[in-house]
Amino acid sequence: MNPSWRTAGIDLYRLLHDQGVLHADLKPQNVMWAPGGGGGGGRPQIKLIDFSNAMSVEETAAYFDTFDVQTLGYRAPEVIYGAKFGVAIDMWSLGVTLAELASGRALVQAASRGGLAVQGAQLLGQPPPRLFGDAKYASELSSLVKHTPAALSVDALRQRLTAELGSGPSQPEALLVDLVARLLQYDPAARLSPEAAAAARRLPPGPCLVLLRTAHGGAHGAGMAR
Repeated sequence: MNPSWRTAGIDLYRLLHDQGVLHADLKPQNVMWAPGGGGGGGRPQIKLIDFSNAMSVEETAAYFDTFDVQTLGYRAPEVIYGAKFGVAIDMWSLGVTLAELASGRALVQAASRGGLAVQGAQLLGQPPPRLFGDAKYASELSSLVKHTPAALSVDALRQRLTAELGSGPSQPEALLVDLVARLLQYDPAARLSPEAAAAARRLPPGPCLVLLRTAHGGAHGAGMAR
């Protein structure tokens, strides 16, 4: 693997996290990518755009009334249920984004808070009550997901994502599924941190890896430049 793929954008990625900054709208449309070449010295070019929703951890409290943050399909469960949130919401969005880049289709498609809760429960099982039982929208959403199974273990989620993403038996595909499974955890504390995700150096070169390296640098964009 070309080392440039492993390091592209990682300084910005870690810098923002270390400073307690959330991008708060990570999705494929906000990632601009192009293969290396020309004046770039062979390094892949990645831009994370649209910081209009970025905020510091201290500023998140301003959203604890409406929880109107993140694009619906990439919205973390703590935002959906109306619980306090932090930088881990970007890691959830990263998992959804990587899944979409890998499969070529959206992992979650919903037009409402309730729809997101239901689709999330269909994919992951229902969230443990201890996590969001006291959240603002818990009573409203719990009734919608109460008939779904309990939250899947990481191993069970890997199996489901393998089928969902159409992944094959190769090691690179298995590694990507494992990464997505560890990012798509209901519990923000159980999700991979930006540092741990950035240390996943065995992924194959490509847009997914570059996005991983730069995700917490704040991507927001319209697409992949090829």
